[in-house]
This record gives sequence, structure tokens and C-alpha cells, in this order.
Amino acid sequence: MITQSIQNNIIFTTNWSKKPLPIVHNSAQNNDGASNKGDRRRNVIQEETPKYIKGKHIIGKKGKKGKPKKTNQKNKEMSSYVRNIDASKVARRRNRFKDVKKSDSNYFNTRGIDEEIVGTCQDLEKSFLRLTKIADPENVRPIQVLKRSLEYIKMKWRKEQDWDYTSEQFKSIRQDLIVQKIKNEFTVEVYETHARLSLENKDIPEFLQCQAQLLELYQLKIPGSIMEFTSYTLLYTMHENNSLALNRILARLTPAMWNDPFIKHALKAREALALSNYHQFFKLYWETPNMGQYIMDLCVDKMRMYALKCMARGIRPNLSVEYIQEQLAFETIDECIDYLVERECSLENNKRVFLCPQSYQALQKFEINSKKKRQHKSILSSK
Repeated sequence: MITQSIQNNIIFTTNWSKKPLPIVHNSAQNNDGASNKGDRRRNVIQEETPKYIKGKHIIGKKGKKGKPKKTNQKNKEMSSYVRNIDASKVARRRNRFKDVKKSDSNYFNTRGIDEEIVGTCQDLEKSFLRLTKIADPENVRPIQVLKRSLEYIKMKWRKEQDWDYTSEQFKSIRQDLIVQKIKNEFTVEVYETHARLSLENKDIPEFLQCQAQLLELYQLKIPGSIMEFTSYTLLYTMHENNSLALNRILARLTPAMWNDPFIKHALKAREALALSNYHQFFKLYWETPNMGQYIMDLCVDKMRMYALKCMARGIRPNLSVEYIQEQLAFETIDECIDYLVERECSLENNKRVFLCPQSYQALQKFEINSKKKRQHKSILSSK
């Protein structure tokens, strides 16, 4: 139509808004092969537009990769059936369990999670098992039994020194306290005793669990050894080099805590480690109150290695092993010699003289090999 209008020179004078559109008939056939191809192309335009496109192939379009989807008569019948369901039947089905009480059904738990439990078990010894459901009062010990159990476990520890058994029994007592939501002075006593024994046996993960719970109990204003365990927390943040945790603890310190000798010592030790002042650090190591020395032991090897490298690099030509023992807080001369021999340091005069230049090279080599071993160990543990 447009071609004919151009040929007749009427394309700009024709009122196209009132002009009827031509109808293309699918059955129209032309003698020319090219025009037949054009008709087929126009017929495709007149077909229904597909609902969606997947990749480059139009779903619903005729062809090998896009065959028209067949209508499933059964699905049509089911959809019409669902629409015609009586609304009263739907309501009746929805309300069929409305009048059933929880206590009348075995499928419902009759005790809520927030309900307090009072144990009835009378056993002094009980294995620790992680709970996978709400605790049964028959398997939980009341606080009177737990107090007798604590004394029994401490007595057995003094006699047998079996840490695996003792730690398991402490965890069992802690579990019974948590299940019954008991938070009082006895709870603090259990966690403090378990934490001290964990330090004594170098069980740091168990100590950290007890320490975390103790901090929460102290915030509830429950009496306990607050100064002692706050100093332990400060010393451990020193080992971890955790400035964020340190600032959080310092913000909670009261004026009385700042003046406490335990906390003053912990802050001085942290400062000495931060400044790499090994002389001051090992002086404070011998003055550590309570059981803080067990936590400072975590930093001792690193500080001794640093101090030895400083001595070997800055002093010529040699040092006495007795001086190294005094400066690096070794208890005996033999312990100091074993430490130096393990790091392949050069010793003379029946291992009483430390040769600084040769030992400095050995210490550097030992430090590099230790770093490689730690990296290899971390790679194996991650697999």
C-alpha cells in the first residue's frame, strides 16, 4: 500500500488515520517464490506473540527448538475442579484440629522451653552428654546434689589427678545448672574452680568457656573473685593482641578495679609486651599473682626468642649462660641450656658461654624453619 502511494505521489496527501488497514490472508499464494517467502514472514507477525523468551529461542514459536506447547486437558479439568470446591469444605478442613488440646496429643511437647526445670536425679557422678532435646528432670540433679557432687569431684581430683574425668564431671555440673537456670554464688564457684583447674592443666579452650560465663555472672552482681578473673582476661587479651577486646574490658573497669594490684600487674605486663621490654616482662613474670603465670606462659616463648636475638645481635663477643637464665626467667641452668641447644645456639666452656654472632645466625634459621612448620601444619589442618 505504501509502495503504491509513493508511485502515485499521494503518500503525503492521504489521510492515513481514516485509511483501513489491509488484511493479510494466510491462504494467499503468489506465483513469485520470493513473494511467497515474504507472505510467510508476514504471517508469522500476525500469529500470537509468545508469552516469554528463554535464551535465544522463543518458546511457542514453530520450529525444531520451539514447538508449540500442547494443552493438557487433564490440567484444565483439575483447575476447574479446584475453583468449584465448596467453601464450607475448605473451612471444615482448616478447623479440624481447632478443638484438639495439646495435652491430648503425643505429637506436641507438653513442656515449654521457658518453663523452669527442677531435677530429681541423686547421682554424684554423671557423664556429660550434649542435649538434643528438652532435658528430662529425672536426668538432672538439683542444687543440693550438685553441691555434694562438687566436693566429691574436688576430693577425687586431689587423690587421682585425672583431668579428663574431672573436666567431664565439671561440664556435667555446669550443664545441670544451665538447664535449671541457676545463677547464684554456687554457680560462680563451679565456674571459677573449673577455670583454675583448666589453667593448671593447660586446657585453654575450657578455661575460655568458663571465663566467658564468669564475665556474664559478674555483670549480674553475683559475688566472686572478680579482680582475679578480670586480670586473667587482661592477660589473655595481651596474648591474643586483641585491642578491641582490651578496650571493651578497660571501659568496664571501675575506679576500685583500676587500683587493684592484680589488675595493675596485668596492665603492666601488657605494656611490657607491647613495648617488647623483655627485662620488665620477665621481672613481672616472677611477680605474677594467683595463677596468671599460666597465661603469661603463652607469651614467654615468643618474648624469649626476641630477647635472645637482641642479645646475640647487640652484644659481642659472648655472654654467660647464667646471665641468660636470670634475664629470661628460666628456673634452672639445665632448662636454659636445653632451650639454647634446641635452637642450635653455639655454646662453649661446658655449655656455659653463649657465642653471640654464631648463635644469631642459628636463631634466625630456627625462626624461619618454625614459621614454615606452622604454615605447613595450618595447611594440613584446613584440608
